[in-house]
Amino acid sequence: NILCAIPLYPPYGTITGIIIDMETSLPIEGALVEVEGTTFSATTLSDGTYIIENVDIGIYAVSASADNYISETIPDQTVSNGGTTVVDFELVPIITQVYDLETGYQFISTRAQPDNPNMLNIVDNLLDNLDFIRNTGGLMVRKIGPVWINSIGNWVTTEGYLFKMNSEDQLAITGIPIDPQTPINLSTGYQIISYLPWQALNALDVCENILDNLDFVRNTGGFMLRKIGPVWINGIGNMNQGEGYLVKMNAPDVLIYPV
Repeated sequence: NILCAIPLYPPYGTITGIIIDMETSLPIEGALVEVEGTTFSATTLSDGTYIIENVDIGIYAVSASADNYISETIPDQTVSNGGTTVVDFELVPIITQVYDLETGYQFISTRAQPDNPNMLNIVDNLLDNLDFIRNTGGLMVRKIGPVWINSIGNWVTTEGYLFKMNSEDQLAITGIPIDPQTPINLSTGYQIISYLPWQALNALDVCENILDNLDFVRNTGGFMLRKIGPVWINGIGNMNQGEGYLVKMNAPDVLIYPV
């Protein structure tokens, strides 16, 4: 009878899993995983995996954190007697896009959603060298007398903006990335759009699904994606994060960037 009272397994289990970047699906090395309310923790290896052994049986919240990522907590994870509990994380990155702005005109966009999207807040460090910012609708951020006037309001992440600089400067925008497959509604005529993917993509591939209604796409340098006779000519090459693009549509359509 005494032998029957000895548990088959020790009174603890294991928590394991993998942590990846939600945007790139790449593993995150050095992320900290903690079993809340306990001293149990682990750090991820180069392949993003971790293992926490000898965890007392029970129900826990498990959290993960890493530099330049938003922390995440997953509640109600059961650790059973001698069992293995798999807890995986996809952490949202906090990204910073840096722009080297040249004297003159430039199309700018961002795929980061800043905490404070007010245009004047975002470009505060540029005001000594900025002439104006203009959106598709003609609304502007500009100085009238001694006062900066923000007619645009907030920076809209799916839109691009025309910057005019009086001299060179640098802009940095920090935030969490917007979903790169966020639909961009295109109207007949001209508009400046944002580039949302994190990787460079061929402009013709990007616009494949709107070619029936597209007139042209133009970048800051004046290079274009346009149709000459029956053939689409891609003078832009790849579209890149941080750049805005002037699009002319012959009819309305919706642009969704490729996965």
